[in-house]
Amino acid sequence: MSEHPLVARLLAAGFSVHPQLDRHGYDTGLLFVRRSPRGFEVLSAWDDDYALATSLPESRDWSNPFASSGTETTGETTFAAAVEFLLSAKHAAVEGDWFDGGSDVQQ
Repeated sequence: MSEHPLVARLLAAGFSVHPQLDRHGYDTGLLFVRRSPRGFEVLSAWDDDYALATSLPESRDWSNPFASSGTETTGETTFAAAVEFLLSAKHAAVEGDWFDGGSDVQQ
């Protein structure tokens, strides 16, 4: 069985992978999560051309669980660009706002 090369990179880097449902209940996407010193690194992908990624704090207001943590995301990008940035040395060294829109990532 061969694996998608980007999925293989994320798994090798310690991400867990879970199915992600679309608004109709079909499992058309993948959710990758890894615990980091800053909280959680999360990547949601629905296609090679559509993905979002972010770093989230560990804490959450469970009295209002659907409220955003206010964390910036990559915005819509390619799966490859989101993976490259999450696994880059630059990301590992940056604190706070970590995504610069991919100016150093080939899309």
